[in-house]
Amino acid sequence: MMQDFGQATGKDTIGDKWQVKAAYVCEEWIKTQQTYVADLRLICDEYATPIAAHGLLSPTDCSRVFGNISELLGCDEQVLAALQQEGERIAIISGTFLKMAPFYKLYSEYCRKYEDGLCTLQGCKRSSSKLQSFLKTKAGVALESLLIKPVQRLLKLPLFFR
Repeated sequence: MMQDFGQATGKDTIGDKWQVKAAYVCEEWIKTQQTYVADLRLICDEYATPIAAHGLLSPTDCSRVFGNISELLGCDEQVLAALQQEGERIAIISGTFLKMAPFYKLYSEYCRKYEDGLCTLQGCKRSSSKLQSFLKTKAGVALESLLIKPVQRLLKLPLFFR
């Protein structure tokens, strides 16, 4: 639940205003990070793992379709845990971002291979009735709609710092 941080008064210092803004940004980042991590878990647990376990895609095709999604999940679970720490919000936000920034290189790999993964998935869906049947059992969100999430997340990150 989003906290109400109120309005800054004329007596507030610039530091106070930054703290209010940082608290809001941190709360929003946590909220959206929780949703994003849940989406990544869904991809891994409900799609990638069962598809691989049942041989619905070859290991090569699985790698193309899902890329390094499990590594992204691990990275973003750490980001979420770091953001949920108690303490001064600006230090938490900046510390989390600085600590995790090198791991965001994982996103460049995912984004670079994303289109090829979608093409592979489409081709496999056309040629495998078993894969089609499996995907039809997953009511709700289409796999393609989930696979775009890491690309969208990467584009949203700069918005938290404005």
